[in-house]
Order: sequence, then C-alpha cells, then structure tokens
Amino acid sequence: MKTKTSILTALIALASGAGAMAQVYSQNVVGYVNVTVPAGFSMIANPLNGANNGLNTIIPTASEGMLLYKFNTTFEDANEYFDGFGWAQNGEATTTVLNPGEGAFFYTPSAATLTFVGEVPTGALSNPVPGGFSIEASQVPQSGNLTALGFPAAEGDLVYLFNALTQQYADAYEYFDGFGWAQNGEAAEPTVNPGEAFFSAKLASTTWNRSFNPNN
Repeated sequence: MKTKTSILTALIALASGAGAMAQVYSQNVVGYVNVTVPAGFSMIANPLNGANNGLNTIIPTASEGMLLYKFNTTFEDANEYFDGFGWAQNGEATTTVLNPGEGAFFYTPSAATLTFVGEVPTGALSNPVPGGFSIEASQVPQSGNLTALGFPAAEGDLVYLFNALTQQYADAYEYFDGFGWAQNGEAAEPTVNPGEAFFSAKLASTTWNRSFNPNN
C-alpha cells in the first residue's frame, strides 16, 4: 500500500493478510474502508473518524448475531447486533465507542464486509498504550509494519496477531533493543492492514504518537 499521498487517490489500496482483509477508498480526507471478515472471530479496528464513533454509527449495517468485545484489562460485556434495533449491550442500546487507534474482537456467524465511513485522522495523533495487555491499532488507515506505522516499541514488548482464517494466534513477536522484532528466534516484524487490530503486551505504558499529513 502506498502511503500518505495515496490517501488522496480514488483507490489507495487492496491489502490482504492473515486476518481481516481491507480495501480503502478515499478522496480528499473523507472516504470509506471495506474490511472483509470471515465467519468466526477477527480482531478489527475503526480506521476512520465517524460522526461520533459509536457502534451504531461506524457499523450501522451489521447482521443479526454479530458480536463485538472491547478489552480493558479484561474483556467487557459483549455488544450484540439485533435486526431492527441495532447494537445493544446488557439489554440496552449500547454506548460503546470505538475510536481510531482502538481495537476489538469481532464475531460474525458468516463472512461479511464491514464498511467504515468517515474522515482520515490527520495532524498530530496521539494514542495511549498501557503497560500489560491491550488491543491496539494504527490511527492512520495504512498497511505496514509496526516500525513504519510509528509503534513505540521497547525492549521486551510482545505483539500477537490473530489469524481469522485459522482462528488462532500467530507465535508472538518480541522486540529487542539494537535488533528489532523477532519471531521464533528469527528477524520478523508484525504487519497490519487498515481495520486490523493486534494484542500488545508492554512492560511499561507509553504513547503512540504519529504526525500525518496526506498532502505531504
């Protein structure tokens, strides 16, 4: 996927990976991202700023039985989609928000395409990354490895990618100062697509800062 200036083109990318697949289309800095998910679980992210980033705004055309779980040291109660009602949590209309840079586990009974509509985040972007386990994602809808996406890696950090096709995690990626990312003792770096999230396990909290200007 081309970066930065390609966000202004009609077709910025066709990206595929072990988990969700994404097609990103944008003109100026407003557009949409198609994220294709197979039946079962996927780790997804909201790649664009919607009107309010509530689930009924960013995923308004879901299907009966779809579930979304956010993670905050533990998994929160499920958000479930009901035809004719929308997203609900604990029997009430949900108030769950999924902002760019946040991720979640998503379940669908059958393969589906999720269409996110909104603005591409630009300018000085900041996303807090806590110590311990958390679900993270790039605030900018670009494909790339974590170094290219500006992820603040430090010695001992672990990253886990979820393979939606096999419904299993890939072996952990670990970061070593002076070397970089490795997997199973070999140099390898985690790569993510627009709309794809991952588990981060950090020894200390930090901030994922990124400056993005699509005109440069």
